[in-house]
Amino acid sequence: MNMKCYPCDECEMVYASNSALSRHKKWHKGGNPHHRFRCELCLYSTDSRKDFKRHGFIHSGERPFTCTLCGRGFTRNNHLKRHMLTHSANFPYTCNLCPKTFRRSDHLAVHIQKHQEETDLSIFAIPASTTRVDSSLS
Repeated sequence: MNMKCYPCDECEMVYASNSALSRHKKWHKGGNPHHRFRCELCLYSTDSRKDFKRHGFIHSGERPFTCTLCGRGFTRNNHLKRHMLTHSANFPYTCNLCPKTFRRSDHLAVHIQKHQEETDLSIFAIPASTTRVDSSLS
């Protein structure tokens, strides 16, 4: 499995596709001034009434989607569905570089990115044998 990761350079979010990352980056830019719905409390804007209503939950604190197992609330149904995986014993996503397994594909993507960072940094590693000081030189 060769999964490509698309990390946001402004926060810690990681996406499986470049298009998803591009949609996410619009949030950092404060939306589009041509959108019909604009939040008066922040820079969010959208043309979707549904998305605008859902955005309002951020400011109101309302969490209409509640986990029946632990009571935790969410502003979006898909966030509740993702949360339900934490109550599962199923770990369907396996790293092909080590034995770690994950419940969510985005957690695997972040993990694989860490392997990549370790590989990139390894070119700067100095072997332990070259860092020892030869006592005969003193």
